[in-house]
Order: sequence, then C-alpha cells, then structure tokens
Amino acid sequence: MKLRNSFHPYAMITIVFWSLAYVLTRLALQYFSAFSLGFLRYFTASCTLAVVAVYTRMKLPHKADLPTFLAAGAAGFFFYLSNEGISILENAAHVGLPVPEKLKAVLEQLHDCSEKEDK
Repeated sequence: MKLRNSFHPYAMITIVFWSLAYVLTRLALQYFSAFSLGFLRYFTASCTLAVVAVYTRMKLPHKADLPTFLAAGAAGFFFYLSNEGISILENAAHVGLPVPEKLKAVLEQLHDCSEKEDK
C-alpha cells in the first residue's frame, strides 16, 4: 500500500494533536481568557479547513442539503442546552433553591428512568 493512499499518517497526526489538546489548553488558559482561546481555536480550525478545501478543490454542498445541515446543527445545540439545563436544575434542587413542583416531578421521572436503565 502506498503511503499516499494510506490514512495512517493522518491518523497519527490526529492522535498527537488530540492528545496534546488538554495540556496545551491548560497552559494557554494562563495567558488567554476562555472566550479568546475558544475564538482562536475555532478561527484556526476554520482557516485550516479553508486551506484544505481550496487545496483539494472541495465542492460546496447542494442547496437541497442546507435544511438538513441546519436541522442537525439546531438539534445538537438544542440537546446540549437541554442537557445543561437539566443539570443546572438538578443542582439547584439539591442545594435547596426553589424549583417549581412540576419541574421537580419531571426531574424525578428522568432520574427514575435513568436508574432503571442502569440496572
């Protein structure tokens, strides 16, 4: 197998960068705010993707696929925020902050369902 057609070099590069991400992020947080660091990471990734797209002459997706991309992005954002909201509500209820009874009942049902799945 020729090295040009192999995915192994790309996999090794990915593994190295991925394994260094946590350490380098911890070091960078000493000099940058979390917002600035997040912006730099996304900016660097966008520039890298743009260079790869130009180099490989990547075609733009079809317009018919745009609603699917938007729906998938919105669904991911929705599920992340709902998971975060549930976590915050659970913590607020444990601390003793006032949480509406209906929300407490829903949280208890979710908690009971997760315990049944674990068994």
